[in-house]
Amino acid sequence: MFTQETLDFLDENYQQNSREWFREHRESYQTHVLAPLAELVEALTPFLQSVDPLIVCAPKVDRTISRIYRDLRFSRSGALYRSEMWISCKRDKRFFPLYPEFYFYLSPLEFGYGCGYYEMSPEALRVAREKVLVRSPKFEKLRRTLEKQTVFAPQGSLPKRDHFPDQPEPYKGWLNRKEWTFGCSSREFETLFAADFAETLERDFRLVEPLYRFLLEIEEQKTE
Repeated sequence: MFTQETLDFLDENYQQNSREWFREHRESYQTHVLAPLAELVEALTPFLQSVDPLIVCAPKVDRTISRIYRDLRFSRSGALYRSEMWISCKRDKRFFPLYPEFYFYLSPLEFGYGCGYYEMSPEALRVAREKVLVRSPKFEKLRRTLEKQTVFAPQGSLPKRDHFPDQPEPYKGWLNRKEWTFGCSSREFETLFAADFAETLERDFRLVEPLYRFLLEIEEQKTE
């Protein structure tokens, strides 16, 4: 269960930016950060594997849980540790690269979750756009389903230039975005700290389950 101590540790560890400090407080990391993330993965596993039995649900760092260490090669600030942690539940990337995922993240500033691509391959994007352009019945059903819910919204910025100016307004966002992802964010931490947060997350994930299933079909068709 997440608590204020979870956020306090992430903030303090980031500010200290010290391997020595982290070693001295490793038990707090294990208790307040790693353990609740692992518990969340375990709680979501029955739902996730009912959606896709190939989704990896091992509650471990580098399997579903992010590292807290930063890769200094890509750290312009020189920060040794992340202030944000996340869960990424998807198929094994060794065999299914650039596949859609269910995700959750938290930081001292906010938390959020959603479904879709961290990075969408050009082939998948091409197939997806074709579905939109021909008004595929499955896409139209998905579009109407997602428009009815109020939890998630499309993520990512739109390009400055509209590449599909002749398309009706409801379809422009789908066509212009390079990644198809629906997510939400919040600063209402009492929701995160609640004992039933895993149930809340599963309930909301069910709203974007049709998106995940549709994207799996895209992945299958891009190789045909």
